[in-house]
Amino acid sequence: FDRYLTDGLASRLLRVHVPTGMVTDLTPGYDRWFQVDGEVRFDVSPDGRHVVMGMNSTTPPYREFLNTDLYLVPTDGSGQPKNLTPDNPGSDDHPVFTPDGRTVVYLRRETSYHNGESTRVWKLNLEGGAAIPLTGAIDRSFSQVRISPDGATLWLLAEDQGAVPVFRMPLQAGELTKVHATGSAADLDVRGHVAVFLRSTLGHPEELYRLDPATGAVHPRTRFNAGLLEELDLGKTEEFWFEGAGGDRVHGWLVYPP
Repeated sequence: FDRYLTDGLASRLLRVHVPTGMVTDLTPGYDRWFQVDGEVRFDVSPDGRHVVMGMNSTTPPYREFLNTDLYLVPTDGSGQPKNLTPDNPGSDDHPVFTPDGRTVVYLRRETSYHNGESTRVWKLNLEGGAAIPLTGAIDRSFSQVRISPDGATLWLLAEDQGAVPVFRMPLQAGELTKVHATGSAADLDVRGHVAVFLRSTLGHPEELYRLDPATGAVHPRTRFNAGLLEELDLGKTEEFWFEGAGGDRVHGWLVYPP
């Protein structure tokens, strides 16, 4: 081993003017990948003037742990990206703007390496002030956050007893509420009065579901795998609890053969 296959390559965030096709490079000075997994997680401000995105701040030759920070990028190409979270050595990622464009809500870990630390939800006022933890007292590690159109409610995904339910909580303060607990949710999005997400279980691959935020009712929107599942004889699954070391309760799954 003497080099990475990605040496000399750099990510770019581009703006395309749809009527003319003109392309503007919004990160012309960036000399490395935004993320080592190749993904780019960003959100566009409600007025369209800025993009907030997670970018690696660690410079080559990467002798230190990689540090993802949030950067504010002008969409007119007029300025350099501004690091919003230089104080945190851990990961700051998955940002979303509030509907008024004044605040960014995002996911943060405070250590520079993955040591089992839970990922928390934080918010940062773009008009000034320190970042504020929103879920510091909640014993959950969050994987995604979205904001309701009125800016009052956070919609969240977090692992819970071997599944990934959909949760909600007030943006300002309040309790975390489990809205939908069947299976594991992913790729949550909230627009208007509708939330959509992918749901899978141990006996069913992912399908798209619609969730009514007012009632919590869930309806499937796709059945791509229905025909295949009719041909398969899958074993049933059961969850169970048992006593572990020190009397702690441990959760498990039992998968029966077909």
